[in-house]
Amino acid sequence: MPTSDNPSLDNVNDENKDFNIETSIPNIKIKELEADDNNIQVKDSNPKSDEVSNIKTNEPNLTGKTCIVETNEPIISGEEVETNQAFRDIVDNAMVEVTPPATGHTTHAGAFGDYFHAKRNKTKIIHFPSWESPNQSPEFKLYIAKCELLRVTNELSETRRQDAQNRLRLAEQGEELRQKQEEFSELIVNTEPFIQQNKEIWTRFDRIISRNETKDALLKEKTKVLIEDTKKFSKWEILMKILVDLYQPFKTSVSTCLTQSSSEFHDLESLMNSYMSKLYAKYELLGEFYESIHCIDETQHHFGKEISRHNETMKQLSDKVRLWSYW
Repeated sequence: MPTSDNPSLDNVNDENKDFNIETSIPNIKIKELEADDNNIQVKDSNPKSDEVSNIKTNEPNLTGKTCIVETNEPIISGEEVETNQAFRDIVDNAMVEVTPPATGHTTHAGAFGDYFHAKRNKTKIIHFPSWESPNQSPEFKLYIAKCELLRVTNELSETRRQDAQNRLRLAEQGEELRQKQEEFSELIVNTEPFIQQNKEIWTRFDRIISRNETKDALLKEKTKVLIEDTKKFSKWEILMKILVDLYQPFKTSVSTCLTQSSSEFHDLESLMNSYMSKLYAKYELLGEFYESIHCIDETQHHFGKEISRHNETMKQLSDKVRLWSYW
């Protein structure tokens, strides 16, 4: 059924049912025709040509009623258009700026051109009966409404397309997240034996540290006793030196007494030799004691190295446990 009294509008509506709303839109202007009685001269907008196309109509004067869509594509020169066919050939993908002849100002109608999708290299002429006031023209408002509808439909289609892409991207990200969760769960399961082994290692090293602390306490106690014994032997050494000093004058006196009684001197010398042998035995015992002290120092130094090595091992294990805990 026709949508308006103007047959050209119905033809336009029928011709544009299968338009592609995603086609690019060039810049287009709608300008008034320069009408002179039966001859309407339309200047070609192609910058490469200065030809003038003559359009003959049956009406004597169409100024203020007929306009032409002018694009970079040239209008066919010499084309004759009758009055009832003066509204054919709308330019494809128009972004329209309307310049009414009455007011002289430009009315932007961006959505207007979205409605006119046609094949390239064609031009159409549009007629509005109420062109003196285009904003009041029902036909003009109808074109604007249809163009706005197509523009909104285009935006809706683009929004739906973007929404479908976003949903697909969201599904892919959800799948990636699920895979990462599975990998993380598998990693936790795989690291469980290492965690258990780490606990056992910690328990074993706790026992080793406890034993080392016990041994260290015993060594400190023995060292303390040996130091006290060393102080005692130092006193014995001083005493023996005093005895040796005391023996020197006695030896001199003994040599003087040789002339008096050799038998008495022999007994005295035997007594002194016995006493000196006891002193030498004390000296030997003191030497053994010093050797034992040296062995104790070496043992303590060895245990100190062992404790340092165990502390370093514990530090490395602590770093490994921290790393495993992080994973």
